[in-house]
Formats: sequence, C-alpha cells, structure tokens
Amino acid sequence: MLNYQKLPILFLLLITLSCQDSNKIENINYQKISDIDTLFVDKSQNFTYSPMPRWQTRILQDTSYFILSATNGEGLQLLIIDNYTFDYKNVITIPQYGPNGFKTNSPSFYWHNSDSIFLFPTSLNKVFLYNRNSELTHTYSFDSEAIMSFDTNEQQQGGVLLDSILYINTIPHSNPNSLQFTSNTYVTHTLNLNNNEFKVWSGYPKKHINRILPTSFLGGQIINAFDSLLLINNYHSDSIEFFNINSRKFEKVSAGMTGYNHLEGLKKPIDNRSVNSLVIQLKYPNYYKILFDPYSNSVYRFSRHINPNYDNYSDGEILNELENNNSKLLQNTLIVIGPKLTKRYYQLPFNIEYAFPSKDGLIVQISSLELEDKDVYLMLRLN
Repeated sequence: MLNYQKLPILFLLLITLSCQDSNKIENINYQKISDIDTLFVDKSQNFTYSPMPRWQTRILQDTSYFILSATNGEGLQLLIIDNYTFDYKNVITIPQYGPNGFKTNSPSFYWHNSDSIFLFPTSLNKVFLYNRNSELTHTYSFDSEAIMSFDTNEQQQGGVLLDSILYINTIPHSNPNSLQFTSNTYVTHTLNLNNNEFKVWSGYPKKHINRILPTSFLGGQIINAFDSLLLINNYHSDSIEFFNINSRKFEKVSAGMTGYNHLEGLKKPIDNRSVNSLVIQLKYPNYYKILFDPYSNSVYRFSRHINPNYDNYSDGEILNELENNNSKLLQNTLIVIGPKLTKRYYQLPFNIEYAFPSKDGLIVQISSLELEDKDVYLMLRLN
C-alpha cells in the first residue's frame, strides 16, 4: 500500500526556521525546500529489518532503484525497490554457506542490475558474482598489496562497472593508527573482470601523508555522474575528486564549505573508541553520502558538521552540549552540484539515513520518523 500525505505545517516551519538561523550564522546562501510530502509504505513481511542497514541507489534506463540489505540466518537479503511502484515484494537471499555461499560475515555489495550482483567478503581477496536466482556465477580471485576489506564505515554501498573494469572502495586490514597508513593504503582500486588484475586507482590527499585519520573518516564512495565523470567522495574532504572518462584525467572540485574547520589529520595515534574520537567526529565535517540524480542532472552530497557558533568550544563543553541534547549543536547540509559544477545548499533539520532520486523529488528516510508496520519516507522538492 502506497500513499502520500503533506507533512505537518509544524515540521515545515521547523525547516524554515532552521534555514533562517543558518543564513545568519554562515556565509552560505541556503535555498528553501519548496515542498515536502510524506510517503507511507507497508513493510515487507519477507525482509529482516536491521537498525543500520546497508543500501545503494542505482539508475537503469529511466528507473531509479533503491536496494536495502540485511543479514539473517540464511545469508544476505536484498530488498530491491523501484521508484515507480515502491513494490516491496522483490526480496532475494544470497546464501552464506554451501556451494554458492559467500562464507564470511557482513559482506559489502554492489547491485549492478538484477542479474549481476557483486559481493565483497570481509578479509578475503575475492569478489563473488551472483545472478537473480542467488546462484554464484563467477568468483574473481586477485592479488593485492594487503588483505582487502571493502568500505563499510557508512551504510551506503556501491561501485561503478565500466567496460569490464569494476571501480570499488577499499580499506585494507592494517593498522590505521600508523603514520604510514595514508601513504601505503588507497581509497579506491580497480578490478579487471577479464583477467582478475587488481590495481590501485586513487589514494589519500598528499596533505594526509604521515598523518592519522580516525577510522570514521577513512574511505569514501565512488559514483558515476554526468555520463563522463567518476566521483570519489572522501568522507573527510571538502573537495570531491573526479575522473573524466574521456580525457582520463583526475581533477577536484570544492563543495564550497571551506569556511568550516576540516580535519587535517593527527600527528599521534588515537583510540577510535575514546571520547576524544567522538569529539573529533562531532567537530569536523563528515561528507557521509553522495548520489547522482539523472532526473535533475545533479549530484547530492550530504554533510554532518558542527554549528560554527560552537567552533571555539572545548572538547568537554561540546560533550556537555551533546549530553544536554542541544538541537543547535549539529547541522546537516545538502549540497547540490550541477553539471557545470554550480552549487546550491539546503540546511536539513534531520540526519538522513538513506536517500534516492525520483522524477518527483528526492526521497529520503530519517530515523525520527518510524512506524511499527510502515516505512515512512519524505519526498523533498528542491528549488
């Protein structure tokens, strides 16, 4: 059952006031969200919901797909939803054990199409290819500079497959608290599906050489945008690195948020479970999601960051504000980048769990809107 409703006026007022406050604080010209609808969908009875699901968006021809994953006792479940019907019946399960099993816990995935689903197992230098019937059709074994894992810092999954070359985000199993980590490891690799050749494709910026990044800022996502570009979204960086498929050159574009204090890297090791690590996650922008919308021909990039009014607060003061549930402490910004690299900004008064494009607007889900028997989405119409 699928139905739309207008979001309550109180919530729209909250968005308007949030944007007005931010305009006074920052030197960024925030746009207004023109309209918000709510979308209610009956939950699937065949899908095992988890509190932090991994997900992916994919555009095939004229249809936008949203793929949500979960693990159960049998293996990896994928709920595949298209933006036309929002049908929750398309659930497949890829077995963890047996002759077709991926054999490890918590694999990452890339849904290329209904008959090409790539699984990236933890701690194995292999990639498994499955079809729509959950049958293992090919195993790609490769040699690399380290035992590979695939980026799971955030829930967004994916990759890009072009001309038998699979572009994927990677995190090796090595010590991130080593000063040599960012010099000897790489954000992205390529896998040639014809000969299993696994190659370094993109590393960390030079400014992070001999610096330590907390694990929450390691890695990123890679997406295809504007037909000819591959974008690499590093969580820690205002800049987006992009590769022009035609010219075969790397370049960078700023997200336009250089006025914020960005993480430059640490000179000493850090306990990633410590309070200090938590404060770093709060104080510095984390560009945690990115996706391409072919309907508006735009890239959406999401950022979590501290309100600039609290830049000069000590670590202890920031933690106190967090413990006191100060609603003004943290901000979420949606950055919309056009084909000529123009930018628009929207201040969001909520944290996005996941998002995907549609012809009618940007569909998002937030954790604060939950019902027992229905999934609740917001459809944002942007000016």
